Amino acid sequence: MTRTEPPVGTAPTAAMTAATATAATASTREAADRWREWDRFVAAHAHGGFMQGAAWIRCRAEDGYGHIAVMLRDELGRLAGGAVVGRWTYGDNQAFYYIQEGPLLPDEPRGAEAVLDAVLSALERHRRDDAVAISHLRVESRRPGWSAFTAARFEPPWCGDRFREPRHTHCVDLRAGEHERLQAMKPKGRYNVGLARRHGVVVVEDASERALENFLAIRDDTARRQDLKRRSRRYFAAIRREFGPQAQLFFAERGGRRLACALVIRFGDRATYLYGGSLAEQREAMAPYLLHHEIMNRMAAAGCTGYDFWGTAPPGQTGHPWAGISAFKRKFGGLDIAHAPTLDHIYDRAAYARFVDTEGEYRGDAECDAAPHAESDALGGTAGVRPRVPLRATA
Repeated sequence: MTRTEPPVGTAPTAAMTAATATAATASTREAADRWREWDRFVAAHAHGGFMQGAAWIRCRAEDGYGHIAVMLRDELGRLAGGAVVGRWTYGDNQAFYYIQEGPLLPDEPRGAEAVLDAVLSALERHRRDDAVAISHLRVESRRPGWSAFTAARFEPPWCGDRFREPRHTHCVDLRAGEHERLQAMKPKGRYNVGLARRHGVVVVEDASERALENFLAIRDDTARRQDLKRRSRRYFAAIRREFGPQAQLFFAERGGRRLACALVIRFGDRATYLYGGSLAEQREAMAPYLLHHEIMNRMAAAGCTGYDFWGTAPPGQTGHPWAGISAFKRKFGGLDIAHAPTLDHIYDRAAYARFVDTEGEYRGDAECDAAPHAESDALGGTAGVRPRVPLRATA
């Protein structure tokens, strides 16, 4: 198992010996090779996502987030699963562990339990050595259900808080051609794509510094109008730098004026629309419709098989804060996808109660999200199942 956190005051000096320098270089090279292998594993995994990749970890490290990388191998030395686990702080001298888009488990139930047990055991060792109380482990898997986590005593969060990623999304299959995708769109969406073209809207990709400024201006304008959380320039600059060509900025223009934007991340065979926005002006041009249609064309040409709109209201929830943007996303055809709900494995109930008191948006069980509880009655646990293949953590 490897553990990597932001450096804390040790740096090479002129007094380093050649042998030490060579060993450090070899160690750095081995670590880089290990991360590349992990990225390939995540990209190929059915439930993998970019938030389990090395580039995302480097982005979060710039904001001071530590991480623990648990990379598990079978007896033949092949990666079998694991997780990159963030260490997130809150309040005064408090922290919790957070697995975004993970952990990555085998589909077979016994193998899944073996990997999950190994991940939990590794984290328990780190938790005991931590300088502060770790209240809980949060997981947000891309798996469709949470039966794999029931035997390990995971439960829905006690209350709402700000440490969440969307559990519902909408995805479009890019394996069909453009004509087939247009036909699969809702009539209004298809009409608006054509209308944007008739209005002279064009879609461009821009990798320049000017592009980031344009993106931020449109994004901030959208955030002000819709009361969305605003992210810093440094946050988006880090994404572009660490993901490199996998992070692309697209714009819909009309007469040289950029009206809408999108930040798209390619990871494996999936393209994810992570952030975007549009100006309030020239709404009649329907620029956002052509923007996403053309992005899908280009992502398909680049070899992606799916376009993830990254976050929608659950189907049928017309009063949800995301209902409007979700209706827009669903006009492109595709399918609604429900991931496993946010789940917490509580280490220290007193510390977790402090987390709820510090970070909770709601108070009392009656106001908590009850949707995950409804699923539990239909899912059986896997208590008593033992691993078939011994697992070991990478050194």
